Amino acid sequence: MAKSNEVTLGAALESVLTELNLRHGVYEARIEALWEPVMGNTIARHTTNINLKGDRLYLTVDSAALRTELFYSRVKIRDVVNKELGKNIIKDVFIY
Repeated sequence: MAKSNEVTLGAALESVLTELNLRHGVYEARIEALWEPVMGNTIARHTTNINLKGDRLYLTVDSAALRTELFYSRVKIRDVVNKELGKNIIKDVFIY
């Protein structure tokens, strides 16, 4: 019996993302898309930049008080975002 060349759509997409080194950009886009639903409107409104560099999430906020609050919630932010992504992508969160 001949071997089938069929693969699932998910497996094909994973292969393309890996081959073209696009996985990182996809994760960053997913984080940006889930930021407001997960963190809430107030935090999202004051978040001016979201960057994923390697396994580090960099957030820029325009409020010193919020920056301090988020600083103390870094582990919770990491855990919530990783849960939403379905993988442990983020190891650390930096707030600026």
